[in-house]
Amino acid sequence: MNLGQSEDKASLRDLWAITKGQRVKYLLAILAMAITNACMFSAPIVGGHAIDVITLQDFEYADQFLLSFGLYLFGEVSFIGYLWMAAAVGLFITAFGGLFLYARGRLAALASESIAKGIREKLYEKLQDVKLSFYDGEDTGDLVQRCSSDLETLRVFLASDIIDYVDHLCVAGSFYHSRASGFVVDQFDASFGYRGIYFF
Repeated sequence: MNLGQSEDKASLRDLWAITKGQRVKYLLAILAMAITNACMFSAPIVGGHAIDVITLQDFEYADQFLLSFGLYLFGEVSFIGYLWMAAAVGLFITAFGGLFLYARGRLAALASESIAKGIREKLYEKLQDVKLSFYDGEDTGDLVQRCSSDLETLRVFLASDIIDYVDHLCVAGSFYHSRASGFVVDQFDASFGYRGIYFF
């Protein structure tokens, strides 16, 4: 094992250690993220079926669950009626996903703020307990940076980057899996996951 691998393992152990007490929040945030992604993929699928129905004038291309639900409620469904139902369902799914997107951000923010607060308090206690001679050999600016900007960088990483990494992995897995489902993710990138979904 080389030095780089040892440092990576040490970093992962440190990351696991500092998230103690907040892992449930991160787990719930990841679950909320998965539900959000499912909604963001599902809404365009409903719209795609509606476009096929209107373009081809054939309910054979309709989402069978939505069509059956419409028949149950109204007795019969016209092409325009199906289009309105698909639009309403698409809006509902998008709004539902938006709620979980908010929950994901909220949970991750609460966890990261709690971790940062704990580290900040430990740093303060440590700096209060060290001998006065410690400050003679240390750069004051470096200590201030460790307690401010470096800690803020860690907080931002814990609030967004960890969840985003898992998000990108999920979207990448969905991208390869979805190729057999009739749609592809366009402009997939590491910054935003994906920008649009196009149907064939």
